[in-house]
This record gives sequence, structure tokens and C-alpha cells, in this order.
Amino acid sequence: MGYHVFMFVALGRSPGILVVLASIMFASLLPGQTAVHVKSGRSFSAPAVASELDRDIDERRFPSMQKRLDGANLTPTERIYFRGVLADRTNHPQDAITDLQRILPALLSTDPHRAAVALRTLATDYFIVGRYAESVSAYAELLHKFGNELSEPAKRVCEDNLHTFELLKDAPPQTVSGIRTFTVPIKQDPIDDIEVPVQIGKSVEWWIFDTGANESAITASAAKRLGLKVSEGKATTQGASGAEVPLKTAIIPELKFGASVIHNVVALVMDDRSLSISIGKQGRYQIEGILGYPVLRALGSVTVLDSEINVAPESEPSPRSSSLYTEELTPLLQVSVEGHDLLLIFDTGAASTHFNARYVREFPTQFVAVEKTKSCMAGAGGEKCVDSYRLPRAELRLGDAHVTLHEVPSLRESMGTDQFDSVYGNAGGTLFNSLRAYTIDFRNMRFIAGEPLDK
Repeated sequence: MGYHVFMFVALGRSPGILVVLASIMFASLLPGQTAVHVKSGRSFSAPAVASELDRDIDERRFPSMQKRLDGANLTPTERIYFRGVLADRTNHPQDAITDLQRILPALLSTDPHRAAVALRTLATDYFIVGRYAESVSAYAELLHKFGNELSEPAKRVCEDNLHTFELLKDAPPQTVSGIRTFTVPIKQDPIDDIEVPVQIGKSVEWWIFDTGANESAITASAAKRLGLKVSEGKATTQGASGAEVPLKTAIIPELKFGASVIHNVVALVMDDRSLSISIGKQGRYQIEGILGYPVLRALGSVTVLDSEINVAPESEPSPRSSSLYTEELTPLLQVSVEGHDLLLIFDTGAASTHFNARYVREFPTQFVAVEKTKSCMAGAGGEKCVDSYRLPRAELRLGDAHVTLHEVPSLRESMGTDQFDSVYGNAGGTLFNSLRAYTIDFRNMRFIAGEPLDK
């Protein structure tokens, strides 16, 4: 969960901020394993099915994993392992902890690859339920015993997480009280992000509504103004350019959002300059705070309209819904392109939707004779520009809903990150803003697309 603050700037586009935690180990098959494609009605030996489920995890094929797991021929230990990992990816952290704790001792002595996945998954789930010291211990054991199972970007992320979470190990867990059904106003800021009002003490602040932020964040000056106790120790995270960016932490005792009160909110405290975003000739825009994924998932279901957000414990089912998944505090949205199920980082804090190099490799015919350009990622740690395409048109399916995107920046090279490169890109404002409304239901893990604006 290395904390990245960067914005995607495509030529001719307005800048938008994308706040994410680099996460997710992108691992290869165990030696001797081979790819096995499972077809309906066929049976396979346990090793073949288990190998394919390992690939589902490593390649972020969670929709396929859900379908494959029910009827899979597995050993009892394998079934508990895969069930535990899937419980985490479908936002059931306590179930994941129960299963993975149960079989971890066996994995530690027999299967280093799965032990590494289990430890990293447990580290996340301990954090979600507020067992911060245990999260630190899981990361420490992962790095000490199974660091060679991690890619270099993944290892760097885990090291950053370890040092950040050490600052929180004595903090109380986050809880929620108050009324769970309410409406709050929203406004658009100069970098095309949605901002919502939150109250800390007697002060009402406008913070970015950002599903892509693995933690809430606040500037150092805002933390001081609000009287928050900031950690004495420091940690670092990898910025957009690859440089390590310093941060501290704070616990917000009470954060009021609408009629709900979120207690003991973890916030990353960053230098003001790290959250100062260039808006071209108009100068710079200073972000004061970001309301991140842990707070938003605790609310249940949120429906974003033109001028307000409606919060409820859960949403009603809809044929226009698509599945959500999560991995290391990063929500992922399932979309279908040309019959292929893909996962995109679900990021309301990014102004633009971007595809990455994996998407370009998956759909090479879409990029024949397509304009080449540059896309620049800037923010904490500097700026990085990579070669890209500008895809004139992309058709996405979300359940029964169809969304057409235009002029989609699509990277031709890897960003060198542990998270963004391992899915197919990020779903940002150009997707969400094409809809009259949309609902994010973290209880039932679904995204419901409203009718298109042009209809």
C-alpha cells in the first residue's frame, strides 16, 4: 500500500488527480505449473485446477475465480486457501482472516508462493478491521521469510506499508455511528474532482471524494489547524516519478460526514506541496484533504447525482450493475470489452479514464493507425511521462449498461508500479461523468451505472 499521489495529464486534457496505494503482487506460476483452461462440464485433477486458480489470483481474474472455485476438485487446504483469498477480494475481511489464519501454518512450511499471498492478504485484512499491530507483523514476516516471492515493486510497497503501519500500531480501530441514510451536497473543484463536506471538530472542510485513495489524506497545515496529533515518526511512499515521498500519520477522533460519524479515521499527513496541483495558467490548486476508501466502504452504498450524494446501507439490485472487487484497499471495477472481462482501478479521484500497456497488448487491433502521444503522471515525487496512444473510441459494458468513451489515453509502456500495471488501467471521471448518476455499493460489491447523459 505504498501511497501514490499523482495525476494523469493527457495532451489536450484537463488534469485530474489520481490517489492510489500501489499494491497487489503480480506473481508467476509455481515451477512446473501449466496453464489449464477450464470449460463448462469438464473435470480436472486437483493440481490442474489449483494451478488455474493460482493464475486467476496472479492475473486478477477474480470473476473467473468465483465461477471456477465452486465446483473445483481441490484438497481441503487448497479450498480454504482459495476461499480465503476470494473472501478478501470480495470485501469480506473477517471471513478471509478466519480461513487464512487456519491454513497459514501449513503454507509457511510447504508453499512459499501461497504463503506470501496469504500473508499479504492477511496484512490488508488486519488493517481493515483495525488490528494494526498484527498487520505490521504480517508484513514483517512476509518480507523476512518470503521477500524473494515478491517483485521489486511489490517488495518496495510492502516495505513502505510496514513502516507506515508501524506508526499506527497502537491506534484504536475505525468505527461508525449515527444515522446511515442521508444526503450531502457536492461541488466540482478546479481539477475536476468531486468534493464533499466533512466536519472535524467545529470546522467544516471540503475534501475530495476518492475511492482510489487507499487511505484518507490531509495536508500538514490542515492537520495543525484542526489540532490533530501527528506522529513523531515518519514513513515514505513512492511518488509518481518513483521518488520516495515522506509522510506522517494522524488519527482523526471524529469525522462527521452527513448524519454519520466515523471514529478513529486513519489519515496520512503529507507536506502541503505534495497535494498542490498545477492547473496551468491559473496557477495551482491546494488540496486540503482526501476522503479515502476505508471511510467510503464503511458507509455502505453511495449514489452520486449531479449536485448531491445519497448514502444508504445498501442499494437495490439492478441489471445495469457490474461487480466490484478489492485488493489491498484498492477497489476494482469489472468491465467487459469485446467479450473480455477486465478489471480497472475504480477511482473517483481521477479526472480521466486510462488504459495501460496490458490493455494495449490485449486488444492490439484497436490501436492500428491510432495517434501516438505522451501521457504524463505528476504529483508527489515529481512527474513521469510515458509513450501512449489516444484511442478514439472504447465501448465498455457494465451489466446491461453500455458506456462509450472517446479519446482514451492508453499507455504503450509499463508504469513500473505494482498495482496499475497488473490490471488494465483505471476507471476515472470520463466514465462516471458520462452517466446521469451512479451507485457504489460496497456492501454488495456492485457498481450501478445510471442512464447515459446523452440519452
